[in-house]
Amino acid sequence: MKKIILFVFLIILFATSLTCQNWSISYTPKYRKNMQIKTLSMEKISILGGWPQNDSITFMAYTEDNGNSWEINDLFPGKMLNTGLYYNSGKVIAAGLNGAWYKSYNFGKNWETSSAGIDLNHKNVNSLKQGMGDRALGCGGLNGTNGFIIMSNDNGENWSFLQDNFENEITDISISGYSNDKLVICGYNNTLKYSDNGGASWINVSPQNLSVNAKLNALDIFDGIHGICVGGKEGLDSTQIILITNNGGHSWTLISENPGPALNDIDMINESIAYAVGDDGTIIMTSDGGLTWNEVIIPNNPLIDLYSVDFINIHFGRISGNNGVMVTFNDGTTITPQAITLDAKDVTNKSALLRANINPGFTPSLVSFQYGQTQELEETIPLGTYDGGNMQNISYYLSELQENTHYFFRVVLVNDYGTYMGETKLFYTGNPIPNWDFEIWDNITKDFPNNWGISGGFEKIQYSDFTAIRLFTDSSEDKSSSLINGEIEGENMAPWNMAPWHIPVESIIGGLQINERPDSIYINLKYNIDDNDTAVFFVGLIKDNFYVAENYFFIIGNQPDFHLNRYKINYLTSDIPDKAIIVLTNSNPFMDTVTNSVVEVSEIYFSNHSPEIPNYNFTDWHTSTFYQPFSWQNNIGNHQFDNFGNPDNFCEPSLDAYHNQYSIKLINNVNTNNDPIPGRISLTNWNDGIPINKRFYNFNGAYKFFKAAQDTATIHLILYSDDIQVGFTEIKITETIDEWTFFSVPISYNDPFVIPNKMNVIISASQWPPTGNSILYVDKLTLDGDFIPVNEFNIVNNTVFPIPAIDMLYFNFTAENVQIFNIFGKIVKSFIGTCKQIDISDLNPGIYILRDKNNVQIKFIKI
Repeated sequence: MKKIILFVFLIILFATSLTCQNWSISYTPKYRKNMQIKTLSMEKISILGGWPQNDSITFMAYTEDNGNSWEINDLFPGKMLNTGLYYNSGKVIAAGLNGAWYKSYNFGKNWETSSAGIDLNHKNVNSLKQGMGDRALGCGGLNGTNGFIIMSNDNGENWSFLQDNFENEITDISISGYSNDKLVICGYNNTLKYSDNGGASWINVSPQNLSVNAKLNALDIFDGIHGICVGGKEGLDSTQIILITNNGGHSWTLISENPGPALNDIDMINESIAYAVGDDGTIIMTSDGGLTWNEVIIPNNPLIDLYSVDFINIHFGRISGNNGVMVTFNDGTTITPQAITLDAKDVTNKSALLRANINPGFTPSLVSFQYGQTQELEETIPLGTYDGGNMQNISYYLSELQENTHYFFRVVLVNDYGTYMGETKLFYTGNPIPNWDFEIWDNITKDFPNNWGISGGFEKIQYSDFTAIRLFTDSSEDKSSSLINGEIEGENMAPWNMAPWHIPVESIIGGLQINERPDSIYINLKYNIDDNDTAVFFVGLIKDNFYVAENYFFIIGNQPDFHLNRYKINYLTSDIPDKAIIVLTNSNPFMDTVTNSVVEVSEIYFSNHSPEIPNYNFTDWHTSTFYQPFSWQNNIGNHQFDNFGNPDNFCEPSLDAYHNQYSIKLINNVNTNNDPIPGRISLTNWNDGIPINKRFYNFNGAYKFFKAAQDTATIHLILYSDDIQVGFTEIKITETIDEWTFFSVPISYNDPFVIPNKMNVIISASQWPPTGNSILYVDKLTLDGDFIPVNEFNIVNNTVFPIPAIDMLYFNFTAENVQIFNIFGKIVKSFIGTCKQIDISDLNPGIYILRDKNNVQIKFIKI
């Protein structure tokens, strides 16, 4: 080891210190590649690097006086170091090319050769990161391929492979927030992957619109929500890549894919401010979470490639790069300790994860959480002593809480300078919103005859040797029900609006294409018609929008058994018709009163079956499914299907979920023949609510919105006290938001003390009336916190596919003694023994739960 003193005259001679406003440039001894810089304090710095080619060198540098003197290790031959893992205890693990591995126990001042204890097979270690608790992670590869992830559960003492068969080399890894289960990795060939099960499986989350085959070099996820990934393509056609996430890495948005120097590192100081560095001296900065960037201009910038950036807060940070360059930012503001309370996560009925960011300000500090059921915060949880000058994530799992209770909490940091308290936050150990994550669905199924349209009440009647359709009146909205082989449209056509007994030809759409003049039509009926009522059988034969025959046959009285009736067709002209329209009603459509008249029909055909009427005997049917979220109401009454059995699915379960397996997808339908149908649901009727007895403060959730025309989506929360509105908040979404976006909005009250006793949530993909077929996704609605119930399904390691399924359902595991439940908890299918697939072709369309002997529970959709 050598100690090098940089005298003032040397600094002046080589002009190695340049100052412009808050930035200065200096150089470390030996002019190596400084691959990682660690700011231990305003004076203490540790640097790792070396030289990779020819005279391969391992380089470590340490200073306690801001670079005036250095302790260096310059080992030849050696292996360049890429990364270091620094612990508060002073332990540092450094790793790099060809499996290089070193340890220090005094923050990098002295080093000793070490080993990961596993065979890295000469691969490069590119990044080491600290997880939660004793977890540590590392990643790397060789020559752009053979990517791997390693893991330690004892603060880096012993390591094992988490995965060692990635196709592409992995350049960086990060945990997402406060859980070792949520990981994000990046690497060569646009590699960007997310895991929510600790790396057992991975999802490709690289944006599809990333067109350049780039190397993603670094990523940083600040708070488990906001993150940035940078990289690029080197060479003459160099390209600069910037991606951001607002959901912890589950999905990413491409912000920049422009010509420019590739970026090599990123450091998020908070959720808004970050610095990225790259080739040719590139330094860029964002103050809005990565949406927009500004280049940092430093006069006399040597335009040397920069590899590492480390800011301890918004006032102070350092950058390192090639040829020993070190860039320092210092705006002169005193570095004071910081204590920032973050929202609680993973709240259940009896537990919550308390979270905070702290910066001890280079002063040993006692840190604790305070909490309680009032803002007096009666309880204290000591977390120990923290040191250093970086912002640090801390958390504490709080258990044995009372259900359906508000809790307040904050972080407290105490040192020689004073006491620093974070903002007091709150959470609620419950969720009064039923089916708040839209995991439970009702599926309404109904059979419809092929080639026929039906309005009003009907049902399929299966006899021993034939099938019939029963028509009846099922609501006051529909005065009569009808069977038709086409459609009738027009103002107030129900199904016709002109008496006596005339259907305008221009109102008729579709029908049977013919080219002959049938003599008669036969209909096999039984019926029970109320007094003063009549069923109607209409046959219209049309040519060029004129009637060739317009026949109305009236059915009255009671016929308890099926009887084949023949009706002779009376013609108006001698033309040969080109279209036939057939209508049967159970009641007089002009009557103002609702009747109990019923008609059953089993056959309708022309004489000699010429022309042939498709499905004349009603043997061919199809099943349609209408989805309805459990405990929520729609706004279309009983009209879940159109006349031909197509479901008016203004909402449906979506596997594109923010949380758990499903979200709700609300869909406007302005292409209907009737009034446009908005994608809208609510907990109950307008100006009503479900019972509550709490005063809540914030309304939370997540959404995505795909705007059409002039639509504006809204999510309303309304609170009542004795039928009087006392509280309100809303989200208005006016533009397309194509990735999951979390919202948290305060609730406004018109009385500072009122306790609401009713609540309603109204979600709509548009205003009324909708102007376009907009789509709104919503998930995880909560009040005062990040509520997750204890009994949510465990779907971490076991999955089924395809989703949705049609005939066969396959498992990625071996299941034993499988049972399938419908959403009402009834067993609809079972299999004794072990299997990796099951035939579900006999199940009706809908949502089901698969459970096996080991209590694996997985939801799936059958279509």
